[in-house]
Amino acid sequence: MKRADQVALSRRRILDGAIEEFSQKGYENASVTAMCQRHQLSKGRVYYHFASKEELYVACAHRCVRSLADHLEKAVVLREGDLDGNCRRYFEERRRFFEEYPPFRALFFTIRFQTPLALEPDIEKALLPLQEYNDRFAAQLLEGISLREGCSTQQLQRFLFLLDAGFSRQCLGERGSASLEELADLHEKMVEEGVDLILHGLLKP
Repeated sequence: MKRADQVALSRRRILDGAIEEFSQKGYENASVTAMCQRHQLSKGRVYYHFASKEELYVACAHRCVRSLADHLEKAVVLREGDLDGNCRRYFEERRRFFEEYPPFRALFFTIRFQTPLALEPDIEKALLPLQEYNDRFAAQLLEGISLREGCSTQQLQRFLFLLDAGFSRQCLGERGSASLEELADLHEKMVEEGVDLILHGLLKP
């Protein structure tokens, strides 16, 4: 095996172990030592690839978010003009990804709701691939749809971003009284309902 392949495999093994550790224990309670013992990894090897627990956590976040964004890119097949069907497919594929990869689901909401304040700028960068995909999805969603005068794709992109951010802040406010699983379910439910309200409004047509 080539040296570059060995390095890539070693890094992947470490990330696999770290994703399991962070997804089960969160950032604060996760331990590099415990992870190494559980997965038969050398601490020296871990710190060869990652300078600190913080760097390892951020790398796990990047892999998690990129995996979700890549899945949505490949799996969500949009049909022009099918507004409701396209939204349904987006949320179905999002749920399917998390059902198939439970550690990624736990880690995704860990980084959303339990990241230390000092690491939030790094996590915002890690979340960019998903935000970029969501922007493209919003633009494609409106292809073939007649918009009300004065409305634009950019407005929808901005409102969806604010919707997600606002519901995330609400969930953060409730994290003391709810489990991570409950917060994850609440966030996903609110976002799905919010998207429907943005696109269809409250008034009966």
